[in-house]
Amino acid sequence: MRDRMDQCGGDAAVAAAIRALLPCQSMVADESPRASPAAQDVAEHQHALAELLGLVARHAGLLFEQVLHRARQEGIPHGGVSLASRDDVSRLLGSLRAAGPAATTVEPNPFRAPVEASRATLVERLAAPRAAAVGLAQICREFDLTGPLLDALVLALICDLDSRIATVFAYLNNDPQQSRPRLEHILWLFADGHDESLAHYGEIQRALLDRGLLQLGGMPDAPHQERPVAVPRHVLRLAMAFASEPGPTSPTANDLPGPPPAQLAATLEVIAAARTPRLLLVEGLPGSGRFASVVAWAQRRSLELLDLAAAPSKDPSADTDAWLAAACFRARAFRRVLVVRSDGFLRGRELIWERCVGLLRMLELPAVVLAHPDELDGVEWALPIVRARVPRPDPARRTEVVRAHLARLGLAMTEAALKDLVDRHEISPGNLRLVCERLAESGTGAAVDLRDVRPTLREVTIEKLSRQAKRHESALTLDDLVLAPDVRARLDELVWRVQYRTKVLDEWRFRRRIDEGDYGVSALFSGPSGTGKTAAAGAVANALQVDLYIVDLSRILSKWYGETEQNLARVFDSAETAGVALLFDEADALFGKRGSANSTDNQERVASATVNYLLHRLETYSGLVMLTTNRESSVDPAFMRRLTTRIFFPEPTADEQELLWRRLLPRGADLGAGVEVDELVAQYAMPGARIANSLVRAAFHAAGAALESPVLGAAEVVKATALEYEDMGRISTKNR
Repeated sequence: MRDRMDQCGGDAAVAAAIRALLPCQSMVADESPRASPAAQDVAEHQHALAELLGLVARHAGLLFEQVLHRARQEGIPHGGVSLASRDDVSRLLGSLRAAGPAATTVEPNPFRAPVEASRATLVERLAAPRAAAVGLAQICREFDLTGPLLDALVLALICDLDSRIATVFAYLNNDPQQSRPRLEHILWLFADGHDESLAHYGEIQRALLDRGLLQLGGMPDAPHQERPVAVPRHVLRLAMAFASEPGPTSPTANDLPGPPPAQLAATLEVIAAARTPRLLLVEGLPGSGRFASVVAWAQRRSLELLDLAAAPSKDPSADTDAWLAAACFRARAFRRVLVVRSDGFLRGRELIWERCVGLLRMLELPAVVLAHPDELDGVEWALPIVRARVPRPDPARRTEVVRAHLARLGLAMTEAALKDLVDRHEISPGNLRLVCERLAESGTGAAVDLRDVRPTLREVTIEKLSRQAKRHESALTLDDLVLAPDVRARLDELVWRVQYRTKVLDEWRFRRRIDEGDYGVSALFSGPSGTGKTAAAGAVANALQVDLYIVDLSRILSKWYGETEQNLARVFDSAETAGVALLFDEADALFGKRGSANSTDNQERVASATVNYLLHRLETYSGLVMLTTNRESSVDPAFMRRLTTRIFFPEPTADEQELLWRRLLPRGADLGAGVEVDELVAQYAMPGARIANSLVRAAFHAAGAALESPVLGAAEVVKATALEYEDMGRISTKNR
């Protein structure tokens, strides 16, 4: 150990240690005229950091001598362990000392004047313009660290920057495992006498410990003064960082979904005028224009943003506390507004939210949280908050967004295609941006028309929903269906509710509430199996010219508490931003009656939580959702009150069945002359789906009989129908 310390003596060793801390030292030395402006900036910052660290090391050497002198005055034993001799320590301190008296004097504090002179030099360099972009300088400026507070940070910081200092602290503490200053040593920096130093404990607590710049180690029940003091890892990294380092930054104009909504922009201006930092919670779906509004506001106010995506949600091993703390301290040090993109990550994670709020309060940091609608309902805020929701984009807003992106991309779009895109589809501004960019990438050249827009729109939609739902392909129209008159009337009304909701709710002012719930349309299709419920859903979607996605319940339902709700949230969010219709087939599996909220059965509690979430989401969902069930009585009654319409599909009458036998034949196929449809209906009463199955079965029988054309004879039809009838669980008496 002694030989190693001998080799480390002198300012050259300090400079070598500093150079080892710099990951890009080669760039510091590269001062050729050919260096890029960015490289020159980095080089200047690294020179400034190296200079600061040199001063920090020398100042820390003086501070350690002051602490060592105080330990000798107090008669505290030290140096008993075999770490380094006194000569080793003296040699090291001599290499770090800029100026100062020998430690053998008997004055109460012979280091006061040298420490003050060294500190003044350090403060001057920290305030110099060339150090403005260095994290250490920004920490000292933002947290107003002067006098002994700066000394305390330096003394704790140097142990992580120079292992030799850690060694001499182990010498001072008489313990090889305690290589950091204790809180008692920090207190000694503030005054000469014992009682006087204790009086400064509150100042250290408020300015350094409570603000997270220093932290106490050791056992929590140990006396505070004996516990080691360290700089948190995220603060240490920040001290070594530059403001211009790559990291979360404001996006470019190409990243934005379009012009920000005026209402949200006005709310942001109110926030900017507030005297105290506030938390702004902006609720909406990704791509709705939330971030665009925040960026536009920041640009008008000449503010920089620290854009923080919820990365730990993708990495279960990530240290969320460290991730949040690092972002918050960086935003405070470099005077940026923190933007936290939660978007579902904070739902149900109360502890992480409390940690985030605690950091914002501690640092008095202005922040914007982007969250899904109602994601943070029921949480404790514990700080001033303003809540804003991105308004639903109406056709005028969507037109504005599309025109802005077309101009940016140099595209032309026919008026017919533009009107179809913004009037017929409830699409988020973010998806409109994607559509425009995909059209630009495809190189359409001339003005974009409907033939270009619709495939591109479907391509974007598939990306959003393919993991949770499957697109339902159907060419049926409402006129193709064989329905009772009252059922057809209700389906027509369902289509009108979606087609004309902007006219009725906004232009005619029939909107009842100020939230988006009035725009949502939901329908329950109930009735026996095979009566055309799914076919009707497909025909409704075709009438509205939107894609229909059937939710895959096997990917949604989970036995784990809260996971089903998270899966459903992703489905609703994706569908809402993509402007498609949703179908929950056999919905009683999901929308069934709730059990007791206090039930001890885990399955009942999970089901109850799922139903509660769905009830709430149906209230706020602004798209079209259809549900089918064979057992309406099993659906929770609370759903009935929230549905836009309920349509019962009865068993078809005899006349309707006869019509179905004709309608369900594909083009080019026909029934043979011997097929008596009225007799089939009288003998085998069945719904439309079973009739379709019978026709398919008869076709296979015909093919098996070596028929060359799809003309289904009586033998094939009767036999196939009787088999289908038995598959329904009914007994056929017809001779086959």
